[in-house]
Amino acid sequence: NPNADVTTDGKKDVDEDSTLANLEKFIKEFIIEAKADINNDYELLIYMVGPGGDGFFKMKAGKEKTEQLFAETLNGYLKDFPGRVILIYDACMSGSFISKMTPPAGQKRIVITGTAENEPAHFAGDISFSHWFWDKVKTNNNLKNCFDRAKNMMSGYKQTVSVNADGDTTPNEDIDDMDAINDITIGYRKADPVYPKIQGEYGADPEMLCDPTTSATLWVKDISSKENVAKVEARIVPLDSSPSSAVPIMTIPLSFLEDTDADGRYEATYEFGSGSSYNVSFFVRDKQNVVSDSVSFEIKKECPEVPVITNCGVEPQTLCADKTSATLWVSEIMAKETIKNVKAEIQSLDSSPAVTVSPPPEFEYVGEKKRYEATYDGFTGNAYNVSLSATDVYGNESEACFFEIKRQTGNITVGDINNDSQIDLRDAVTVLQILTGVKPKDTPNICAEVDNDGQIGLAELAFILREIGKCQTDHIIKGDVNNDCTVDLKDVITVLQILTTGTSNEKPVIHAEVDNDGKIGLAEAVFILREIAK
Repeated sequence: NPNADVTTDGKKDVDEDSTLANLEKFIKEFIIEAKADINNDYELLIYMVGPGGDGFFKMKAGKEKTEQLFAETLNGYLKDFPGRVILIYDACMSGSFISKMTPPAGQKRIVITGTAENEPAHFAGDISFSHWFWDKVKTNNNLKNCFDRAKNMMSGYKQTVSVNADGDTTPNEDIDDMDAINDITIGYRKADPVYPKIQGEYGADPEMLCDPTTSATLWVKDISSKENVAKVEARIVPLDSSPSSAVPIMTIPLSFLEDTDADGRYEATYEFGSGSSYNVSFFVRDKQNVVSDSVSFEIKKECPEVPVITNCGVEPQTLCADKTSATLWVSEIMAKETIKNVKAEIQSLDSSPAVTVSPPPEFEYVGEKKRYEATYDGFTGNAYNVSLSATDVYGNESEACFFEIKRQTGNITVGDINNDSQIDLRDAVTVLQILTGVKPKDTPNICAEVDNDGQIGLAELAFILREIGKCQTDHIIKGDVNNDCTVDLKDVITVLQILTTGTSNEKPVIHAEVDNDGKIGLAEAVFILREIAK
């Protein structure tokens, strides 16, 4: 455009037609001026945008004529320039200039390109490297900030924005390239606007498309200054297409997200095409047309492995007496790395038809146990059917794992583990089998546990052995204070403990007293010692 007003001062800023001859003439004259002025540092900024290819840029030399500017040619024009050269080039395959623009020794040169050497450039409205780079220059003239902004905004479009500042042909090095452009300014600095920001989560439901599903709900939530939001936009780029590196991309699918229920979550349903993977980029545009940095993610078309629950259960397995709480658990889930949540459906069987209770408990993953757990405190009835299932991040739900939990009613004898109405060696054997991992011959009765920990273990074994050791006769033996069917020193110790402390390790049997005074005391101690001495 021969009448272009780049500086917006009302005057055209085009001096000559863009021909190779005019470009060479200008650079040579500028070199002469720079060398003659030894008191000032000169800098040359060259910006090229338009059609390009592998190692060349097409210059429009008039209305119908074009000329090709090769990287080597431009390199030759610049070889004698005494100051710093900044080349900003936006075209298809513009990254091919980086390896061909190595400066001579001692010359400072920065080459910034909109693409890598084998990529097409996007020119789809404001989706272009040039737009985002120069838009940032208007408000922040730090070269690195402008580069970073353009790189972020183009990161979702298979377009690699690159910079080489040390002449080694390897772009985007943190120290050699990024640090080198951090102290460079271009243009005139103005105050940075307040950028809107996507500060919460974003994604798609489902996160993976499995046939026959071809659509997903794109969503973004927690946007800063949401009262000033004008648009929330999504750009969708197929990742499995192979466009020509030499042909610019002029259109990109666009979807607008809306918060119809004012809950802070913006949504839009998008129908994906026949491709196998897509990159989705989100950004927010406020009412002043200020655009946030973009965020992006990938969505694929493939069917993940459906989760399968291979083990589930409840602890305790039986509801005892008036207890209402139990822990539901799920472990050994196939495809567990993609599990999103585990849910339970609990039905009371005390009525017909069964009634589903609510609300269901929420599960959490317990790392040390390698399983999901949820404690439910609403088991007030006598029988329940429980169904547990797992859902993955793609919306696939496992088949349910079922079990029943019932309340034990009737008389319960503590320590009667095998539930045969007596405490004997069979109970001790059952406990030992449980402790050693052997399946018990008798079905253990969890409600007969002794210490309210919901388990049968050492505490129950010790209790049973103590009970077995007690005197098994209805006849009371005088002096047998500890009721073990024998009058011995243990009875003396029990009496002495009662006399000195008021309590004893053994539970005393008051009916074993000897003088009918209703007490255990010295008379019993004397009697026991005489019996032992016989």
